[in-house]
Amino acid sequence: GDFEVIGQTLAGVPSVVLGHNRNIAWGFTNGMVDDLDFYHEQIQGKEYLSSSGWKPLTIITEQIPVKGADPQTFEIRFTEHGPIVNDILDIARRDSFALAIRWTGFETSDELAAFSALNRARSWTEFEQAMRLYTVPCQNVVYADIDGNIGYRASGNVPIRRDGKGFLPYRGWETAGDWIGYIPFEDMPHVLNPAQGFVATANNLMLASAYPYYLSNSWEPSSRIERITEMLQSNTRVDTAFVKTMQLDQLCKHAQYTLPRLFKLLEPDTSVSPSDTVLTLPEKQALGLLRQWNYVESAESVPASLYNVWSLEFLQATLKDEMGDTLFQNYVQWSSLAIRALEYLAEHPQSPWFDDRNTESLENGRHIARRALRATIQRMQEKFGELMGDWQWGQLHQLTLEHPMGKQKPLDVIFNVGPLPFGGSPNTVNKGEYNLAKPYAINSGASMRMIVDLASPEVSLSVIPGGQSGQPFSPHYKDQVALWWKGEYRRVSMSSARVSASSKEVLRLKPQ
Repeated sequence: GDFEVIGQTLAGVPSVVLGHNRNIAWGFTNGMVDDLDFYHEQIQGKEYLSSSGWKPLTIITEQIPVKGADPQTFEIRFTEHGPIVNDILDIARRDSFALAIRWTGFETSDELAAFSALNRARSWTEFEQAMRLYTVPCQNVVYADIDGNIGYRASGNVPIRRDGKGFLPYRGWETAGDWIGYIPFEDMPHVLNPAQGFVATANNLMLASAYPYYLSNSWEPSSRIERITEMLQSNTRVDTAFVKTMQLDQLCKHAQYTLPRLFKLLEPDTSVSPSDTVLTLPEKQALGLLRQWNYVESAESVPASLYNVWSLEFLQATLKDEMGDTLFQNYVQWSSLAIRALEYLAEHPQSPWFDDRNTESLENGRHIARRALRATIQRMQEKFGELMGDWQWGQLHQLTLEHPMGKQKPLDVIFNVGPLPFGGSPNTVNKGEYNLAKPYAINSGASMRMIVDLASPEVSLSVIPGGQSGQPFSPHYKDQVALWWKGEYRRVSMSSARVSASSKEVLRLKPQ
């Protein structure tokens, strides 16, 4: 009938979220927009101060059943801005001070209708109609169809603030932080058939400088989109084989930018005493490997290990004395902040951040780069031994697919998959994100890979890091992990005959 669609979805969603039908294909990356604000609220008893005076708090009582114990009852307090989060965040002065949160996700929306319309769309016009229904969270959506059209649209609600950009909590009793509407759908970033001949997104800045609205200050660093653009512009034939290569690419543009600047910090300088410029043999060997590196962060790469560890040691030696351990850990757990900081600091060796507050001398970037290099060698020797050839990135940077039931032994053996040595980093197209506060275990990457040739949309390629089943003893619980890890794909077909011929089981869902 009119509902022929293939792709990936979320458990419980009765539509395909990312995929294609016989006419169009689409994919998402997060829009990274600022769609949330905090408000400092003044509280007196069961009232809060608004711009029009004191108002009663809205209070909802929730009860959570607990097996073998009495139910847990708690209250959720609301102002006109949204729920108060003091109890969750363990903020002091609960009786007089409150922190409320407003998020577009608290508004009424109907994403199910959007996905249903998207799954049936046959043209750019129908795609646009579907995207009008989609509100949260904002996504960058790329589009292609069988008529040769390509396009991009940012879709989702983004608030227009009366004043400011919400970098800090607003005073809830003032009107500056009021949301006076959302950016109109027609004004959200979009393009159809651009002159450059391709569209691409990687959680990056998608705006022209003259854009009249504030969207965000939280874009991902440009490393991935730069590499994608570089590959597309340098290749005249974009076919399935090329797209496979692109999806699996692990060249790090961030390292290509930053590493030469770190090298420069190691050059002799009058601000550093001669004794501090002497390099040990392991340090010389490490720098030799880094200077010969091709910037590909493969699992087998020793320079990739050296670069990532040196980067973290550089940030720690620079920032931790000012921030303290807790604030530093909170800061670097969002890798994009740390990456931006590293690029800035490597470019500004006289930044006051470099001065170590624990010494009487005045340090600059040259001192810190040397200190971080020494710490890198020491840390790697302690973990892997003296033989530098054993310092492969995949021995540090690993993926474990952890099930909620697999957090405790011995259930981890049953439910979890891995650890698997893996290349890439937060800065590569084949992403291997890790939390710098808990290095270097992967916590984010490609949840699916899909390639659709719209010249023949009946058959496409896809793979996920797991399987179709959530049952650990099912043969389909993890049967795609090895394919995903090795960079291989499965052929999926829209032909009923082909599907029936290759099916081993049939699941029938019958409504009661």
